[in-house]
Amino acid sequence: MFRALLLFYLALPFAATPQSARLVEVRIDVIADSSNHLEAVLQVAPDTNGRELLERLFKMEYVDFTKRFVTGIAGFKASPKEKKFWLLEVDGVAAEVGIAEIVIKQKTHLRWRMSSY
Repeated sequence: MFRALLLFYLALPFAATPQSARLVEVRIDVIADSSNHLEAVLQVAPDTNGRELLERLFKMEYVDFTKRFVTGIAGFKASPKEKKFWLLEVDGVAAEVGIAEIVIKQKTHLRWRMSSY
């Protein structure tokens, strides 16, 4: 089984605005299983959209063109046949909205964890 660990630190200002002078930290964990974990720590401009950020960092796959349901992150795919799905947590709490509705305004920890139902 492929074991992946990726740690990097980037400054990704999305627009040259007065707000981009004040960057906020975002930590992203992608946990496919006990052997496959990706981690990124970055500085981004306030009001950065969560889905746009993820799509800049990882290859994202969705159930269809609406991009409402994540099925794959960085090559790790959730299989409905195996009753698997990607669970998104924001600051340790299961998200009540999708990644497209997440807007980074302050220090944030996003965790994607492969889960079963």
